[in-house]
Amino acid sequence: MGMITLADLIGRLDELPDDGILYAAASDGDRGVAEAAVVVVPLDVDPPTSVGGLTYLLEVSVAGDVLSTWSEWRNGAVPTLAERLEAISFYCKNDTYMPAMP
Repeated sequence: MGMITLADLIGRLDELPDDGILYAAASDGDRGVAEAAVVVVPLDVDPPTSVGGLTYLLEVSVAGDVLSTWSEWRNGAVPTLAERLEAISFYCKNDTYMPAMP
């Protein structure tokens, strides 16, 4: 099996454990092609800032909230994979949901 990318994980976010944490390789370009992993960390342990050379990105449950909000703010539209990645990237950079453009 080849490398798992952030796009792979975001594309099947609904299949990932809600208590999982997304980690990804730092990328200046298209973050969707970055190597990524999902790790479940016990609740009583602070999640590590990095795992296997990958950097902490976001909790799976928060990523789900980001996508739900994206859809809600766009009259129930279903985001494409590119839109999912964009919304999650926006949230990670700005700590807020991506606004809908008028």
